[in-house]
Amino acid sequence: MKMKPPLKILLLFILYRVDNTTALCDTWATDPVSCVKQYNIEWDHLLPDTPTTWVNTMPIGNGVVGANVYTDGVSKVSLLLSSQEAWNEASQLIKLGTVDITYTPSPPQGSTFKQTLDISTGTVQISIGDLSVSIWVDAHSNTFMVNHTSSVRSYNVGYYITLARPEEVDGY
Repeated sequence: MKMKPPLKILLLFILYRVDNTTALCDTWATDPVSCVKQYNIEWDHLLPDTPTTWVNTMPIGNGVVGANVYTDGVSKVSLLLSSQEAWNEASQLIKLGTVDITYTPSPPQGSTFKQTLDISTGTVQISIGDLSVSIWVDAHSNTFMVNHTSSVRSYNVGYYITLARPEEVDGY
């Protein structure tokens, strides 16, 4: 059985009434993207005591692969990767690992911060000062895409991968 993307189910729930005859947004027939964008999630700060934990993550995915995207709000963006095909020997769904993306030099102290989950595109966008990072999952190739831009200066970008299960399990 193929899983339906949770985002698709969420959008159907948000955009239609229970009787499934009337859209909740008046411009749904002519401009569905603007109807969906009103449900974007936007943060202008992180919870202070736990910036790099699941509390500050935003989910992305395509129904096959997914990630929880989070940042320290200074110079690191992380993706906790998952797949519907990643099972352990006890038949439990497990995470694949983490990709940490670091930026040097760090954006200036006190830079403005914004993290947005764009519902219409399935993209997490993180802005720290002049640094802008967009992360999404390609729907056709099950590939995580990361786009970095800066209008002011150049950054050195480092990628660090930590596998959840780096050693092989006997018999598997």
